[in-house]
Amino acid sequence: MHCLAFLTVLPGLLASPPGGHEGYRTRSLSLGGPWEFAMGEGDERAETPEGQARLTWRPVTLPGPFVPGNDEAARNAAFIWARRAFDVTAQDARGLAVLRWNAIAFGAVAYLNGREVGRNEPIGPYQVVVPPGVVQPGTNQIVLKIAGTRGVRKAKSGFLLVPAGFWNTGGTPIVTDDVWIDFADRAYLKWADGFMPLVRSELADPGHAMRCWDETKACLSALLAAGRNEEILELLALDRQPHWSYRRWGVKALAAMGRKAEALRYAEESRGPKVSVGEIAAACEEILLSSGMAEDAYKRYALESNQRMTNVAAFCAIARKYPHKEPRDILRDLVDHSGEPGKWFAAAKSAGLLDEAIELANRSPCDPMTLARAARDSAETEPWFAVEAGVAAIRWLAAGYGYDIIGTDIVAACNHTLKAAENARCRDETVERLRLLLAHGSSIGHLVTRMLEDKLQPTPSP
Repeated sequence: MHCLAFLTVLPGLLASPPGGHEGYRTRSLSLGGPWEFAMGEGDERAETPEGQARLTWRPVTLPGPFVPGNDEAARNAAFIWARRAFDVTAQDARGLAVLRWNAIAFGAVAYLNGREVGRNEPIGPYQVVVPPGVVQPGTNQIVLKIAGTRGVRKAKSGFLLVPAGFWNTGGTPIVTDDVWIDFADRAYLKWADGFMPLVRSELADPGHAMRCWDETKACLSALLAAGRNEEILELLALDRQPHWSYRRWGVKALAAMGRKAEALRYAEESRGPKVSVGEIAAACEEILLSSGMAEDAYKRYALESNQRMTNVAAFCAIARKYPHKEPRDILRDLVDHSGEPGKWFAAAKSAGLLDEAIELANRSPCDPMTLARAARDSAETEPWFAVEAGVAAIRWLAAGYGYDIIGTDIVAACNHTLKAAENARCRDETVERLRLLLAHGSSIGHLVTRMLEDKLQPTPSP
């Protein structure tokens, strides 16, 4: 009933826009139209000029798909990077900017001028207030890091962790609706003041169950942008069902007032069985880092707060935040924390820790296709590493590991391994290793042996 009354009082706020964009205002900048995109693994740091220089970019028009739906390479992409330039007036650069989009599959991380300003997973419309000073007068650049089917978080079954009813559970990444920026001279105070009665009533109701979540979030975010931090804390004190989705604004308000020790306690007190451990850890980590307490931040929060869609991205995120830490130490801590060494093979490889990568690949199950690709990519430059990766790939294939494996995948893994062995001048030794490995395997191993029988022959005598 409260929401219906509010719509009656402020019809202009939520009315259909003249330009057809949801949320359109007079000073809105549409980011639809020509973009460029590139496919990657997620660790290219394409929000930076150096990272962008390492990728091959292609034109695309957004909203819309990046590639046709039948493009197999794109369907198996880890991430898609998208970029475009846009111009901002001096007046708009001085004021408030709110980045918004309606629907991106499978979620995105947004960077403006090289700085991360927001991220969400595929849960529908998204908006974030851009920190002051990020948008500059003149030409700016936005970069979106969009998860592909390999980059989306997955359950142990292999299915994508996306909301029930999500329309694109097997397709390619796509921007299906508008992306735009709203500008204002000050914070959206009509959101703060207009929603205030509704928010007070919502939070004071012991059975509110977050019925007006969007309105409450808009109100709290506008109060923060306007510097009305004490009012945020007063509102949250009314909440009889404290939830992190609301309390996170209290953490931000305390930190903005310089009360960082209180902000840390406030965040820690928000822990609960239904609260994301990673989100609270990320808030606490940011507080400690901003206080110059990097070592405490690493020991207490780094491993929890930097969970990403891929382990490579998690490793890179920690390495960037803590440049004083040795990559080997970070890798060891991540492996110990997860308890699944094999899943950190790709992270070790991306950091150039090749010995550690092979050791991890042999300690516990590792994705055979990841190992086979490593064997293929390193056959010329690091043949010894490629041989070990290839042997491990065939070992785990013979043990029955892998997802949607077909016969050509097994043959390709063997071919990559033997090519690397030839480059390392150890083909016969590698063939013998594989034959011994498969001889004592399971029924699947015997099947693999039959498929590779003609490949696993010694080099003919001259």
